[in-house]
Amino acid sequence: MPSAANLSAADLQTAVDQLGAFKFVRLEDIDYAKHAGTLGGKPSVYFVDTGNNFALCGGQACDPYGSIYRLDLDAADPTHGARLVLLARSRGVAAGDWASPDNIAVGRQSLMLQEDPAYAEFNRPERIWNFQIHGDGTLGAPVAVAELETEKFTGVVCADAAHACWGSSGIIDASSWLGEGTWVFAVQAHTLPFSYQDGDTRVEVSAEGGQLLYLKLPGS
Repeated sequence: MPSAANLSAADLQTAVDQLGAFKFVRLEDIDYAKHAGTLGGKPSVYFVDTGNNFALCGGQACDPYGSIYRLDLDAADPTHGARLVLLARSRGVAAGDWASPDNIAVGRQSLMLQEDPAYAEFNRPERIWNFQIHGDGTLGAPVAVAELETEKFTGVVCADAAHACWGSSGIIDASSWLGEGTWVFAVQAHTLPFSYQDGDTRVEVSAEGGQLLYLKLPGS
């Protein structure tokens, strides 16, 4: 895009739309493929967009519930000849599916995905999903392996404004340090008060507590 730095956000959006740019919807996390020797030896990365109802393609939401992609690169020149693959697109929680993907981590055998509700109809606690990675780089059927329960979850809608949801975030593959099938992730407890010691003073904080958790999932 020539002179992109001089364009406003709205003008830049208009310009790339006129060029036929692919519409990702709220791009989020990315991780590189660990399963060496597959995909013809090409380096690959996996990434997600969370989706929402506001980005439109021909009057319809481009990707309301989020998607998982793989990008295969040319090791000799990563800026040319890349191949983009849509691996999975969510049908939304009403269909019993994963939705609103946020953070991901890729291990040697599988991909882990965390949810971050991005549409009003998200009506259950957030989950962590596991997708087995096949030898050709495609994904197996999703399996929910953990669910985030919150005292204030209403069971109707997950919304920070209603103090109804926390967030599972920042998962990483910990197998190099803690053994096969291990993962570490955080919980952003947006409504949980906490306190800490600052010298001789105990400081009370009204919200934004959190947790760091360990997960062992054999075969992942």
